Amino acid sequence: MVKALLTVGDRTFAECEGNRCDIPPLAHGSLIVWNVDSLAPDRQRELLAWIDARRACVQVIAVTANELFTRVQRGEFLDALYYRVNTVRIDVEGASCIA
Repeated sequence: MVKALLTVGDRTFAECEGNRCDIPPLAHGSLIVWNVDSLAPDRQRELLAWIDARRACVQVIAVTANELFTRVQRGEFLDALYYRVNTVRIDVEGASCIA
């Protein structure tokens, strides 16, 4: 199972799996959420609440290899979270992952 990872710089703060995911308190910088599509619904709501509560200069970068909008249409990903993380979209055609 692919885990969602929360990282800032080169430091991993949390591996989100099941019912546990600790989002770090940040005053500024970037929070990278790797494999955002693998977050459980409760963790999606937690991330959405965290984004909505931010008053500081923190940018959230959500990374996925899957089409999130398709997951939204199937009810597998929160539409509100999708619209928060999909403000600037970069598609990489022909990219391959190295395992």
